[in-house]
Amino acid sequence: MRDLARAGLAAFVLVACATTTPPKTDPVPPVTPDTKDATNTGAQTPPGTTAPPRVDKAAEAKKLTEAGLAALTQGDLATAETELKESLVYDKSGAAFEGLARIYLRRADPTRARAITEQWTDAQPLSRDAVRFRVRALLMSDRASDARSVIEVYLDKKPDDLGIKNLGAEVMVAQGLHQKAIRASAEVLKADETNVGAMRNIARAYLALGKTELALFVIAQGLDVAKDPILNYLRGLIFIKQEKWLLAEAALQESLLAAPQFAEALNNLGLVYQQVGDYGSAVETLQKATRAAPGYRAAFLNLGNAYRGRKEFIKARASYERALAIDQEFSDA
Repeated sequence: MRDLARAGLAAFVLVACATTTPPKTDPVPPVTPDTKDATNTGAQTPPGTTAPPRVDKAAEAKKLTEAGLAALTQGDLATAETELKESLVYDKSGAAFEGLARIYLRRADPTRARAITEQWTDAQPLSRDAVRFRVRALLMSDRASDARSVIEVYLDKKPDDLGIKNLGAEVMVAQGLHQKAIRASAEVLKADETNVGAMRNIARAYLALGKTELALFVIAQGLDVAKDPILNYLRGLIFIKQEKWLLAEAALQESLLAAPQFAEALNNLGLVYQQVGDYGSAVETLQKATRAAPGYRAAFLNLGNAYRGRKEFIKARASYERALAIDQEFSDA
């Protein structure tokens, strides 16, 4: 059982025109509002022709971005990618960058995720979202040290950003620096005693240290502040380890009420259904997980197990093969 959470800068070349003296021509009359061309360079539209309409770059980018994000919401990642890439030709908007980053993270494509988030942080170095997605891409690539460097550079300019401080503590947990993460999160709570992000990281650290009861205590405190999907997800993980299947199901369903496309919660809920022999619900839930995150290897492996439980061996094999295609690590499939 696994729980894995894991445009280009166009070159403008200035070509020098030849310096030969042009042949004499009749004088060009002054440009009037009726004869000005679409590019506003002062050149005239030849008689008998119609000037092409000027492209409103901001409006075009907005239209393409909205179409791309709508396709992403519907799970059509291919269409979303096409629309959002084209949007960036007109305007380097954060929304387009974020949409593409989400696509590559959901596909578990760390190379493209790193590339697009690097372009985003280059274009908007003080964007919290750009830094956040850059860090996610680096963590997916097992480059936690690089992720911490990105965070440190940002915090050097914006030292009071508690959200990015929380992200730094999360990276510490990923590096196994659990006590350091707890101390960093405690500092955030001194500034904001109801900061749910800090409570998440303390719970993550206690869970990694095997201090389950302390983790549950911190999770309960956080849930008193907000019905946070990640806290409920962490609670579900604890109940799975304790084999408390009904409690695990309730916690994960609560998580999914707030975040229906939360692939890791869907994956673990599918595992709960397998454990209680409800393979039909397991298949349905794990299919949702693979649609939400087409690069989520563990979900495809678990979907294969669920199909096998239903004795649908051809479908099970197809799911195992998909897991193998994503990563040969799943050779035990």
